[in-house]
Amino acid sequence: MPGVFSYVNLIAKPRNYILHSSFLLVVHLFTVFFIPDSVAGNFGNSIYILLNFFVVLILFRAAKTLKEKDSVLNRAWFFIAGGQTAVLVGDILFSLIFLVRGEPLFPSIGDFFYLLYYPFLFLGILQFKSKEKIKFSSVELGLAGIITNTAVIYILVFLLLPLTNGSPPDVISMLISFAYPINDLILLLALVFLLFQSPTIIHPLPTGVIANGFFLLLVADVLYGSLAYSGQYQSATLIDTFYLLSYMVIGLAGVFQINLADQPSPNNQSFHNFLTQIRLWILLFAIMGQFALLVFMELTPELRVYRWWILGGLAVTMAMGIFIIIKTLEENRNLVAQLQIINQQLEERVRQRTVELEKSRLLLEQQANYDYLTQIPNRAYFINLLKKEIERRKNKSEKFYLLFLDLDRFKEINDTAGHHIGDELLIKVAQRLRSCVRERDQVARFGGDEFVVLITEPVHEQTVQMISNRIIERINEPFSIKTSHYKIGVSIGVVSSEYMPDVKSALQHADIAMYAAKNTGGNRIVYFNPATHKT
Repeated sequence: MPGVFSYVNLIAKPRNYILHSSFLLVVHLFTVFFIPDSVAGNFGNSIYILLNFFVVLILFRAAKTLKEKDSVLNRAWFFIAGGQTAVLVGDILFSLIFLVRGEPLFPSIGDFFYLLYYPFLFLGILQFKSKEKIKFSSVELGLAGIITNTAVIYILVFLLLPLTNGSPPDVISMLISFAYPINDLILLLALVFLLFQSPTIIHPLPTGVIANGFFLLLVADVLYGSLAYSGQYQSATLIDTFYLLSYMVIGLAGVFQINLADQPSPNNQSFHNFLTQIRLWILLFAIMGQFALLVFMELTPELRVYRWWILGGLAVTMAMGIFIIIKTLEENRNLVAQLQIINQQLEERVRQRTVELEKSRLLLEQQANYDYLTQIPNRAYFINLLKKEIERRKNKSEKFYLLFLDLDRFKEINDTAGHHIGDELLIKVAQRLRSCVRERDQVARFGGDEFVVLITEPVHEQTVQMISNRIIERINEPFSIKTSHYKIGVSIGVVSSEYMPDVKSALQHADIAMYAAKNTGGNRIVYFNPATHKT
């Protein structure tokens, strides 16, 4: 036995398995065409048993590989391996009977084990199901109905209906002959069930390969059942090739499962696309198969007796096709309505987001360009504005003026009364400054207790003097904060545009003039003059 398991490990690789199974298939075909019938039967049966024995071992190996990884797939492959074991026992019994009698026997004890194969396969297929509750759409039900209807028509025309003609050899033979196509039909429904749902945690490669193996099995069963019932079946013929191929393909699926056990399953979307393609191809072949059967009926007189069965099946298919078209149009209308609702929701969300972004932009702009305390422009904003104004007026004769203000006695109040009083005082100063200038003039807080005023547009020095005097008068008025009154003054340095070649010079000259005002007692106005103010 260790040698057997070593051989299984050797062929549990796709390439090795294909080479070994292909060799047995070639031997089988050689037996069919070149070995005398008296020897071919026993030799062909030996090939069956040998191939099936290793297929059974591979399927159990696949189940064992998944034991620790996935209990659901483990059960699925265990049932499939159990079914293949029943076939192996059936092959052994069939071969022993053939060896003793020299010809096949139908029915026999081997047929019991062959039929036992189907419940195991059915249980195995049912394991490949979604964990969620399955809900088929109307279109999926229609597609599944067309595929199933096509299979039913073929089974009826080529197997079940011919079995009802003439006198059966005995009741048991008839029952077993009917059991094969009925089990095939149940197996077909299970495959359609697998095809028209969304399986989870399974890889499409072994699943698709094993589905092809089951399809070959269905073809072989229909041919075997029809010939065995009529007494025309012979061992080691081309019909047996379909059984041999089904064994090979099912074993190959087990080999793929063994080698893919440690690999992650493909994502649900790729698997869904894979299944959709398979469904469409099967649907296409199903519809073409029905029309081909209709043509074949006209060319084959023996099939014309089943004309109404074939036409009835085709009518059912056409009705299902019309049903699918109607449901598809209805689902498309519903989908369009849902997309419109989703589009409206997205547009509303985009509008809301746009409003939010605009608010955020304005807030960031406010924070970047305005003083957080007084809510008037800050130093950065004012310097940028002053730079633009200097550039704009560089080659023009119109004057504009810069006022640099520093509050007198503010530091004493801020230190003695507290910073909260100082903050309130700065807020009120900013409000009074705005009331002293024109709408087009710009007031900004330069930092601490320093403020600046930019007087633009064509303006005379008398206007600047009037605005400056008004500022001193308003700042000298007492400030009422809570229950106290506070008096401060303001020193103002003024510089005209002729002494502002750039921003740095403008601020420097205005600052010099302001300190000249403060050093001479404060609460007064000083104009920058390069002759008296050294820079």
